Amino acid sequence: MNKELGRKITSLTLMTIMLTWTSAMGFSMTFMPEAEAANQYLWVSVEDAGGSKFYGGQVLEIVVTDPAINRLDEAYGMPDVTIDGKKVIMAQGVDGSWYAYIADGKKATTIDKNYAEVEDGRGADYGRWCKSNTPLEYGPNNSSVASLVPSESRGVAIPFQLGNASANTGTGQADGAGGVRTTIGAATQSSYTQGTGITNECGSSITTGGDPLAYLNASSHVHIGAQSGSGSSALATGVNASDQAINNVVREARALSNGTTTDYYGNIALGPNLWPFIQLYDFTRYQSYDLVYERGGTDETISLTYDRPKGFDTEGNKIKGLVFDKDHYGLNHEIGVTLYNNELNLDPTDEDSWTFGTLPTNATIFYQLFDENGDNDSSATAGVTSFDSFTGSSTFGFNDGGIMKIDVNGPEDASTSVLYFQDNGDQVVSCSSGLCSSADINSADQAVTFTETGANTGTFTNWDDSLKTNMYINPAADRGTQAVFWLDDAEYSVLHMPSWGSITFNTDYKGGIGSEWNSGELVQILLDDEDMNLDARTKNQMKIKDNKTIVPAIKIGSPITLTTLDTLSIYDDDVAGGAATIDQAINDTQCSSDYGAAGTAASYLSCYEKYSERAVITVEAATAAITIASDDRLEFVYDGTTVNDLKDLISGANGTAAYTYINYDFRAFNGGKNDMNYYLNFTIGDSTLSSGCAAASDTASTAGSCTEARYNTGLVGTTLINAPGDKLQGFGPLTGTDALRVNVELNLISGSGGDTLKAGTSYPLTMDFVTYGQSNDGVEQADRHMNSIWRFESKENAVNSGVMKTEVDFTMLNQLNVNQTSTYNNTKNDWEENRIIVHQDMTDEDEIRVNYLDMGADGVETQVGDQLAAPTHSGVVEFDNDSYKEADTVVITLTDADLNVNPDIINIYTVVNTGGDYAEDMVGKSGYGKNSIDDPNARLLDITFDDELWLESSSTNNSTTCSTAVVGVDGLAESGFTLVETGKNTGVFVGDFQVPAEYCARSSGTGTVSATMGTDIEVNYVDYRDASGEIIEVGDGAGIRGNTGSVSLDRTVYPVPFGTIGDFSTESSKGTPNGRALFPIHSGGITSALDASTETLGNGDLTIHIRVDDPDYDVSASGEDQIAENTTTSSNRGPLKIYVARGSDSVVLATAGGDTAQNGVIHTGSTVVSQNSANDGTPELGPILETAPDSGVFELDMTVRYTDGPASTDCSSKTDNWTPLNGDTQEDGSTSSVNAETTRFSTAASTGDYCILQGDVITVEYTDQNDASGNSAVAYDSATFDLRNGVIQTDKSVYIIGSDIIMTLIEPDLDLESDEAETWDLDLIEWDSDAADLTMGNAGGSASSFDPEPSDFRETGDSTGIFQIVIEVPSELGGETLDRGELIELEYTDWAPAGADYVGEEYTDIELEIYTSNFGATIEMDQKVYTWTDKIYVTIVAPDHNFDSGLVDMIGDTDDDPLIVQTRSQKLTSYQLAETGTDTGIFSGEVILKGFSHDADGDPATGDSNGYDVTGVSSASGTGPTNGIIKSEDDDGITVSYEYNEDEVVVGSALIRWNVGEVQWLESSYPAGGNGVVRVVDPDMNWDPENVDNFEIDVWSDSDAGGISLMITETNEATGIFEGTVSFTADDESSGHRLRVAEGDTITAEYEDNTLPDPYTRSDDLDITGTAIIGTVVPPLERAPAANARVVDSFGNSLSEVSVDQQVQIEADLVNGQDRDQSFAYLVQVQDSNGVTVSLAWITGQLAAGQSFSPALSWIPSTSGSYEATVFVWESVDNPTALSDTVSVSIRVV
Repeated sequence: MNKELGRKITSLTLMTIMLTWTSAMGFSMTFMPEAEAANQYLWVSVEDAGGSKFYGGQVLEIVVTDPAINRLDEAYGMPDVTIDGKKVIMAQGVDGSWYAYIADGKKATTIDKNYAEVEDGRGADYGRWCKSNTPLEYGPNNSSVASLVPSESRGVAIPFQLGNASANTGTGQADGAGGVRTTIGAATQSSYTQGTGITNECGSSITTGGDPLAYLNASSHVHIGAQSGSGSSALATGVNASDQAINNVVREARALSNGTTTDYYGNIALGPNLWPFIQLYDFTRYQSYDLVYERGGTDETISLTYDRPKGFDTEGNKIKGLVFDKDHYGLNHEIGVTLYNNELNLDPTDEDSWTFGTLPTNATIFYQLFDENGDNDSSATAGVTSFDSFTGSSTFGFNDGGIMKIDVNGPEDASTSVLYFQDNGDQVVSCSSGLCSSADINSADQAVTFTETGANTGTFTNWDDSLKTNMYINPAADRGTQAVFWLDDAEYSVLHMPSWGSITFNTDYKGGIGSEWNSGELVQILLDDEDMNLDARTKNQMKIKDNKTIVPAIKIGSPITLTTLDTLSIYDDDVAGGAATIDQAINDTQCSSDYGAAGTAASYLSCYEKYSERAVITVEAATAAITIASDDRLEFVYDGTTVNDLKDLISGANGTAAYTYINYDFRAFNGGKNDMNYYLNFTIGDSTLSSGCAAASDTASTAGSCTEARYNTGLVGTTLINAPGDKLQGFGPLTGTDALRVNVELNLISGSGGDTLKAGTSYPLTMDFVTYGQSNDGVEQADRHMNSIWRFESKENAVNSGVMKTEVDFTMLNQLNVNQTSTYNNTKNDWEENRIIVHQDMTDEDEIRVNYLDMGADGVETQVGDQLAAPTHSGVVEFDNDSYKEADTVVITLTDADLNVNPDIINIYTVVNTGGDYAEDMVGKSGYGKNSIDDPNARLLDITFDDELWLESSSTNNSTTCSTAVVGVDGLAESGFTLVETGKNTGVFVGDFQVPAEYCARSSGTGTVSATMGTDIEVNYVDYRDASGEIIEVGDGAGIRGNTGSVSLDRTVYPVPFGTIGDFSTESSKGTPNGRALFPIHSGGITSALDASTETLGNGDLTIHIRVDDPDYDVSASGEDQIAENTTTSSNRGPLKIYVARGSDSVVLATAGGDTAQNGVIHTGSTVVSQNSANDGTPELGPILETAPDSGVFELDMTVRYTDGPASTDCSSKTDNWTPLNGDTQEDGSTSSVNAETTRFSTAASTGDYCILQGDVITVEYTDQNDASGNSAVAYDSATFDLRNGVIQTDKSVYIIGSDIIMTLIEPDLDLESDEAETWDLDLIEWDSDAADLTMGNAGGSASSFDPEPSDFRETGDSTGIFQIVIEVPSELGGETLDRGELIELEYTDWAPAGADYVGEEYTDIELEIYTSNFGATIEMDQKVYTWTDKIYVTIVAPDHNFDSGLVDMIGDTDDDPLIVQTRSQKLTSYQLAETGTDTGIFSGEVILKGFSHDADGDPATGDSNGYDVTGVSSASGTGPTNGIIKSEDDDGITVSYEYNEDEVVVGSALIRWNVGEVQWLESSYPAGGNGVVRVVDPDMNWDPENVDNFEIDVWSDSDAGGISLMITETNEATGIFEGTVSFTADDESSGHRLRVAEGDTITAEYEDNTLPDPYTRSDDLDITGTAIIGTVVPPLERAPAANARVVDSFGNSLSEVSVDQQVQIEADLVNGQDRDQSFAYLVQVQDSNGVTVSLAWITGQLAAGQSFSPALSWIPSTSGSYEATVFVWESVDNPTALSDTVSVSIRVV
């Protein structure tokens, strides 16, 4: 068999395309070999598969991948590569890498000479042989090129037959004279001697008979087929002129480059048709050889050993021998074998193929009979040669010549072959009876081919790309027998041994099913049987179409299957006689997994399989091949199943919901695949059934006796043949006792030819008659029909696991789906995933069982199976509450796992809305009729009120209707009720509806629209199968009842309301309420008599909120309802009454909740007075509105005035304008026309007046018309009126002027509305300080000075009684400035204190004291001492000036707080500093010192025209905070003063001084060729603190005393540290930054300091130097290290304390750590606690090598305090190169 081979694009082709592009673009690319090499650039093919070993005739590929020589457009000369010290010629490939191919000369020539000289590249032909002196170069157009001779090899094999076919033979001809000879190179090397090599001359001209013969050389072109050896006829480019390739051991060499103009082909001017040539060398077994790439002094080496590979490599990987894919095998198992041996890897560039004749008595081995694609190579050609005929141990490394032997019967000589051979895609063989032959190996010799897994892997397998092997276990092999392999002195066993099988339900699959298996839940079936693992390379599947696999199944009931099939025939016009028997006596044989010999009773041929009950049809040998065409008819003849059996199966299920199907699977006809081009007709008959039979009616048929035909499309499917509304016609004429026959007519929808049935071929088929559903009511067991079978095409869960898996779930039938064909059409049958049908409780002995017939390890076939209960469940239905009212939402929850019929989706059950249907207004299905007890067959759930079905009032599904339509929702369907599963696979269903106000009651015989209130509601669920498997009705009940209502006020205590100026008679004298119920502002804001509305808080009406909680009035779930119900039919009065009482006295304010609002007046007493035309009854406020949809809470807002209480002499007597309730127009109280008392009250008070006093009680009374008991009830709530004392507070007691005060007024008496935040006038508060005494609002005239936010007191929230405002502490009031530290008195007058009867009767003043702040200020400067051009940072901490916490404030910006910066020569006034952030109170700024005019670097050539590097300013300038500049001197000071408060000033100051500079090298020594960095530290040279400065210093060495001038640059802005880099040279002269030095030189850097402190003058300068050494020296800080600094007296005693004017010595210990003398300067600096230097003195001296010395300097302190003495050790005073770290000692002077 040949593989189908499309066009192969090799990696070489792709690489050529890529490199064509890259060469054109001028790029180079490098590709490494596939495997990672041990070296970076050098690789050889045996590194990978061979473990660096090679042997025999292997060709080695050598690759150099070096980016330094990988361009294709540049001539490099070949890389220097040697093997055992001998040069290897390398050629450049198109990928830029360099390649060579080498082999052992003796082995290669020995193998090659055994191939016939056909020169067509077959087998193991190495090419034609040439001596090592052969010239391989070629220059096109006679170009001169370098010679290319493999002189260090033992010769080469050239790959092509050179010359052309017209060559003369006999006498030789000159080049081009008489054709070109074809004899260049020897076809074979008859005898090869190591050290001599190839003897055939290919590279010199010798003569035969005096005529010269042409050979390979630079001037001869015979090898490329040129017609002339020179001139224009010579080939211009290197191309192959011959396609007669004879090299077949380097088949896919890398193509060579041809991109350079100098080195042409391969970049070495190689002859274009000489590639790939193989270079030969001599190797000796067990010897090692170094392969070396010499690369510019960094050689890369690979050590190779010429020896056979061992069994395993160093990492334990198998590298030699056979490995089998299994430990033992079952029948029909594919045998996968991997052969490891790199010796067989002859060609490193391509997959090698080896074919073995494995018969032990005639074993042979062939190379490349077939190529890697399975096509013929040397097979059936003259080039075919068996290696075993010439190799032996001398040529091939194998001990037995490389042959493989297979004893298919094993050493025990089993009677039946254990192993069979078969064809696959890697070979071209013919197979029969388990033996295969090729054109070169006969079948008895047991041909088998192994193909390399890839180029250069050294690993070979016996399976093709489709994973099919060429060996398998004989299906008739005996248990416990083996075949034996021999290879290379090793034996291997292939054992046939069956395995035990098991099958289980995996209930933990995908999270598990819990405690039981419910409808819709997935379980997994696991079948563990190694016997079914037929192929270890793929996932095996147990397919119905396959007669090599067993199929497990579940069977419920007694379906009719093919277990009783006797004969299968086909009626075909193309068959002789029109008919043919396909197979017969099928039911006589049960299939056996022991297989056995073909045709025996123990085979999978012409048999039926137990449990799966499929029939394995095997076409009889005498039957010719039959191609199925349209109108062909299969006739199934049963033996043991009669027509009556099928009639009984169908007629027994002829009922209200019974269905019969034919389930069939004929996919085996089409290789196991479905074909929808088939259209099948099924006809059932008796012995007279013929092809033309047709049913005319249920009692008559034509052309024999048969039923009507049923149809389906495809080779697998389900055909419904009988249903309640579609009975199968034609059973009447059939003879019941006849054997059942079925005709299946096969029609092709398109085309004329279908599948072909072949003799001897087996076709496993299934065809089942199955029934589902119920008859009658389904109550009795006999009424429930469930006869079916399901087969599982289980698939292996992982490659080579032997564990097969499949999924299954089930659908539990119920009263709805039992009537639907979709229920049964959705079952999944014969697939990996299956859905089965369960009709009743399947527990205990009825559990669902999966069965499988297994042949165990003992050789006995045994039933294995597992069972799992599929219980039915008792459903539960329930309401979410025990009681409902009208418009309540009723939630019904139904829990029954049996209703979860589809686990993949959410199951939904709806209400039947078909008028007149038996199941109308029920959850169920329409059109299913009634049962024997007159209940709808498809009733699932219904709702009743007082046992009356909630049915639409006009429904005709009842003898009684309601003549009056129901208002609102009428019937369950109209409510939109649906039962929806709560989630996939939960089995819990929820639905809801709203309780209707009415329903149609029919029980009395007269349809009456009745209220649902007071009825009992029930939900009824028909559980089709409860836990016991019976039909049962369950339910739940609740009452439709009223709710007990309640009433509540929004507060338990209310403030006493108050009036307005307009409510009272005019006041002409007093500035107080004077007996009026008023709440004035603070008295400070009242001008004279209190008679202006602006001088009071205005309207003091109280709003009360009354809440009624009564869900009975919540009748609309989505809308806001209202209480609008009159308590009687004769009055317009709602159920709510509001009244105020004081002891026994009371007044009724109003009623509410009626359907209409109406005016009235307040009546005394507790009686509600009816209305009349004069509107003098009790007021009715009208409907009370619901607070939100579906809340059942209703709220009324009502205004209560100060007048609305019983009459009393304690009340204010000055009310003369009453707010009317009776509909009169409210008039302005300022006019003479006012409203009389009787416009609000029914009668005028007889004594005193009406009002609300502290202690009065307001009561609300709610009459519930229908409480939970069904009776009327009254509910109450009440609250008290009260007066309470107010409180005033602030957030702090001290405030910065300009900052905010958070003022809080706690006054419950002003909380008149609980549903909103109220605001009150700021004039309630009086401000009293030295600056002003006034009210703080508009009445005080200075409200804007306080900048209030908001403008009035605002309540902090609804009904808190807490009011707040934010005001600013003003800097002045009424033209007067507030002082810091000033006392402020805040006063609030409470006009409604506790104890008063009403607002305004009494008052209390409440005071609070606060102060303005006086925190002072401080000044800080960033340094204590500055140099003359520093930047000064000033910080002032002044919290009192943080006027605005939300902004950045400024100081110094006004005349009141001047800020001055001054030196001794200039002053900067009105300077401003900015706050560092919002609300910090810290202010900062900066001022730059500008120095004075001075030549700072001592060089008159730099600076301005006068040579000044620094130029002073004539006057200070800048306003701040960062632009200030001021002149400074060298010995100066700077002072900052700030007047933070009147006559209060804070001052800060610092010194300005020059400094002595310092010079140092960053290292103590430098190499002569290195760089050195010199550093100068002198803050005085930081001339511009906002830029980087620079200046020059001098640098010289002992070798160049003249030295250089070096520019040094400041390291950053304002650092005062300068650095420059010097480059040292020992060869060049000094120039620029380059300084000439010599080893041992001292290098010196000198800086002239012109800014010296006291006692120096401005005109003084000081040369400061630093030195380093060229070469290695002691580090400077280790030359004379100082230690133990101390203070001693004149006797050397240490002192811890010193007195003023006492002379002391400051002493330290020095040690010269060098081997030479060291000069030194010992300096002591004494500084006070401010860092000011008070003493600086030094002495100099010299330390001998290794000397220790303790110098000391005296000091007399003049002032007590803390001091720090620091000791410096320098080279000298002029050269301050530090010889030591500084050391310090603290001194306390008393």
